[in-house]
Amino acid sequence: MSRIYLHIGASRTASTSLQMQLFARHPGLFYLGKAGPEAAYDFCKYVSFTNVDEYSEKKARTKLQEILPGDVELPVLFSLESFSSPEFGPIGVQARRVRELLGDATVIYVIRRQYTLATSHFFKKKLYQEFASIGEWVLENAALVSDGRHASFGKMDFWNVAKEYSTVFGAENLKIFQYEDLVEDQGRFVEGICGLLGVDKKTGIDLMAGRPFENVTFGSRFVSESTLLFRKGSPFVNRIRTLIPQRLQYGMQFIARYSERRKGSDVGLSADARRALEGLYVESNRQLVRDFGVCLDERIYPI
Repeated sequence: MSRIYLHIGASRTASTSLQMQLFARHPGLFYLGKAGPEAAYDFCKYVSFTNVDEYSEKKARTKLQEILPGDVELPVLFSLESFSSPEFGPIGVQARRVRELLGDATVIYVIRRQYTLATSHFFKKKLYQEFASIGEWVLENAALVSDGRHASFGKMDFWNVAKEYSTVFGAENLKIFQYEDLVEDQGRFVEGICGLLGVDKKTGIDLMAGRPFENVTFGSRFVSESTLLFRKGSPFVNRIRTLIPQRLQYGMQFIARYSERRKGSDVGLSADARRALEGLYVESNRQLVRDFGVCLDERIYPI
């Protein structure tokens, strides 16, 4: 059997771009996951999403046999970001399920500083429809976490995810990458991923070259420019529209409409919200540094 790799996200760390542009298209990989064969995606979702009462290891093995022939020689890569999300079940349960089905595997985990990750989640989930600001959402979720109740912020506790997967697969088989490296030097980041997978690096870099590695990011500068250019009656729209990529236009039009609907909404993180995130993740991030040797201080993580 070829070496098995498991990419577990995290969510909002360019997972979709990696899946669609690199994993599913690289000729040196036998890819099974999101953006891959439908049956493979169905297998990953079944293992991750199914609750304890309904999950059947026998059924999961049947699904696996249908998608993974015994004579595969290429590196085999499974990918689904929900494998690192407690929203779909305890992380340890998901890790053990995968281990029981796949055996030894190398786990690829991409993390991102919680300040920008929280902002990205806010807009991705359209939470502006429920909260007047990102800060309000952060503070409410922080209270839920502190009270021991479920909240989506559990997926941003990177140390907990890393601890669970390293316990199941071994610390030596957990490889942590940082989203910020992708932003700074896409080629170098892709080279690192391809090197780990043992596939041609140049092919990987070419496949990802010029590809957007995230949906449009809604930073304060972006919001200001979007509102100026796309607000109702703006004299600049028709003049510059042809110069702006269609994908970016959609994002700018969306955020301009959002700004008009929610006057006074804060699209940035307030000081209180930043402190709330620090209260949730500082100790966890420090533990990540101690246990896994990840360098976070230079990335402006809560630490």
